[in-house]
Amino acid sequence: MHVLSTLGLVALFAYGPAVRTLTPRSTADYGSGATVQTDWYSPGGPGPKVGVFVGHPNGLARGDRVLVRFDLAPYLLPPVAEVSARPATLTFHVEAVHGKAEARRIEVSHLRYDASSLGGNDTVNKDAEVVGVITVRRGAAQPYRLDVGACVEADLWKGNRYSTFRFRDIDAEAAGNPEMQPTGVVIYLSGTLPALELGEGKVDSYKVKVGSGEGRAS
Repeated sequence: MHVLSTLGLVALFAYGPAVRTLTPRSTADYGSGATVQTDWYSPGGPGPKVGVFVGHPNGLARGDRVLVRFDLAPYLLPPVAEVSARPATLTFHVEAVHGKAEARRIEVSHLRYDASSLGGNDTVNKDAEVVGVITVRRGAAQPYRLDVGACVEADLWKGNRYSTFRFRDIDAEAAGNPEMQPTGVVIYLSGTLPALELGEGKVDSYKVKVGSGEGRAS
């Protein structure tokens, strides 16, 4: 960051970082929960493959939803108004598609609040906005991508440490589980973690009068 003082004004120029890929740091940053009883499952067991289920993972109508959060702490530089807008893309891989349908509609939402810890209540919290619906097909090219730049920018301006996204199977939740068979998709979390790709931010300036505490972004 460069600081320039001229005629009683301080101009702070914030330069966005190069493209970076954020992934969950530990199993505390992802998991799944059943909407019918808001329980919570955070994978952490042994084995080469660990995934979380979106939909009904067994013969019950559980309505499992997956949550993944990304740590934005390195980008929370005061003052918040210095934060420059930058493109952001959420990417994820699907390990398996369950059920008779060849395609499943997966809705991705952004939690508007700062999820300091993930739990069952986050699977049903209404303080969220839908950012897109992705059609997942058997054998389709991977990964799936979704533009979430506005979500990340909103989190940064609020001072949220985490940017958190929720996945649900629209069709599974609407139909229930009449055939009592696994229905939905498995998001692959071991080796191919969901990722938040942050593009290079534009140069922003923030000007304040010395000693005034007031300013504007330009």
